[in-house]
Amino acid sequence: MHLSNDIDLFKNIDSDNVYDQIIHYPQCVMIAKDEFKFQQRKPFKNSEYRTLIFINKNKCNTTRIFREVLKGKIEVINTDKLNARCLKRDTLVVYIDFDKERIIKDNYLDTMEESKSDVILISTELNKLEFESNGFFFTSPNIPVLLFPYLYGLVLKTLLMTNILEDEKIIDKVIGGLVIKAGAITRNQEYEMNMAKQYAHSIHGRIPLIYYKEKLFRPVAGRLKNQINKLSKYPAFYSSYENMLEYEQGVWRSELLNENYIPIIIDNLSLTTPVHDEFKELLGQKGIQSLNIFAETGNPFVDFANLVYFVDMLAFYLAMLGQNNPIDS
Repeated sequence: MHLSNDIDLFKNIDSDNVYDQIIHYPQCVMIAKDEFKFQQRKPFKNSEYRTLIFINKNKCNTTRIFREVLKGKIEVINTDKLNARCLKRDTLVVYIDFDKERIIKDNYLDTMEESKSDVILISTELNKLEFESNGFFFTSPNIPVLLFPYLYGLVLKTLLMTNILEDEKIIDKVIGGLVIKAGAITRNQEYEMNMAKQYAHSIHGRIPLIYYKEKLFRPVAGRLKNQINKLSKYPAFYSSYENMLEYEQGVWRSELLNENYIPIIIDNLSLTTPVHDEFKELLGQKGIQSLNIFAETGNPFVDFANLVYFVDMLAFYLAMLGQNNPIDS
């Protein structure tokens, strides 16, 4: 079975046409930018912010990068629970939850509305009339993997609207990057030019060990691991590259790790280091070649979206090779 002749493969396994929806990542961000309207029911209490809190109840690492990217500009807290002591003046809370019963049970909204902080709720269209908070309300996609581009577009839109981000073209830059990436990794791209397909073949039948070189890439590594688990039904593990160098090089030198394992390294194309080459030399001695996934543009917001898109497509192709319908995950 080979992805270079994948028309029948997709037709037989992907009966729900998941692929035809995943390829619309750029359009999803564009819809979030142009069509999802902000519902303002109350005036904001603050004109500028020193602290940004993401309360994210959905299992989607959309907000994890902002702590690193906005470091030095604003304090960013990522959590799934509310700490009322953090609700101070000059604080914005972005509360992401689609479960009406959980929102009511947690009662976070009342606590936040009574504080000096501002809150923006991102939730499903069905909750628009249920809650009186400022926010964005939209119909969540049937395919869970598509929640990322919608939420990512909405979070960027929120940060622009509140002047936390200043680059008014940032969402357009993200969309442009995704359009270029789509041309390189979608099904119509020939196998010889499609790195996502090639990597899926390299991983097929092996256990991926994923290492990220910068904190910015940690959510990407976590998503790749989770998507391989969920969509492809493969075991996979991830850790920081630094942790691997300190604790795992001895393991790689042993007989325990062999060609049944494959290392995947997520790195910044402009910041590769000689240490990386030393690890590749070690792998070469064992006849193992690592797979490298690079951030390429130098813009962290664009790179993050591109990397997530790439790893989602990679996991999808791997699911096809394993004859797993991604909709069953």
